[in-house]
Amino acid sequence: MKKKSALPLRINNGFTLVEIMVVIGIIAILTAALLSMLNPAKQFARARNSQRRADISTIATALEQYYADNNEYPESDTIDTLGTLLTGTSGTTDVYLKVMPKDPKSPTMNYCYNNNPDELSTNNYQNFLLCAELEGADKDEIPEYYVSKKGSLKCISDSNKYYYCVMSQ
Repeated sequence: MKKKSALPLRINNGFTLVEIMVVIGIIAILTAALLSMLNPAKQFARARNSQRRADISTIATALEQYYADNNEYPESDTIDTLGTLLTGTSGTTDVYLKVMPKDPKSPTMNYCYNNNPDELSTNNYQNFLLCAELEGADKDEIPEYYVSKKGSLKCISDSNKYYYCVMSQ
């Protein structure tokens, strides 16, 4: 006959503190690696840049419609004045935009509109240059005609920044 031991047999069903800490460390390392690969700040900047491009295209379409009606582009020194002309808030009955788009990062920042980008002595308003400053872009998207003038144009004040621009057709 077998002798029974005085102490009951213990079965360990749990994890030790060291094992839990190792698993948490591995999860933290994998999470940090994944976040650094995804870089959410860069992804948000890309999304805002896409919105800027879409806004510029929307404004450019409205400007082309304005030109079709008036045979010239609007005379405006600021994008706010342009906004009142295109949205009809200046008292005109013509409405080309419901709302003037604003920069997605900061609604107080505006896009740039230059109705005489060729810097002609006479204001014939037959051309326009519409630009937005991009965040963390890797290259400019300025129409080839104006690339050599970068830094001297009203819309492109800093040659160290990146821009997306659209010009009249």
